[in-house]
Amino acid sequence: MLPIALERATGLERLSPLAVVAIGGLMVATFLTLIYVPLFYEFYRVTAQVAAFFGKKTQQTGEIA
Repeated sequence: MLPIALERATGLERLSPLAVVAIGGLMVATFLTLIYVPLFYEFYRVTAQVAAFFGKKTQQTGEIA
């Protein structure tokens, strides 16, 4: 993909935008998988702990702390 995106391949100038989009999509998917999803789960876990600390019901246990 990289030679196509950088227009180093002969005769594939029309596919350069497609290669750039494919590389960008892979980068975004990697970011979401490795960074965003774990941060979201950590935020949810901390929020549930704070809610339990203040005596509110949580969806995880259904009990009042």
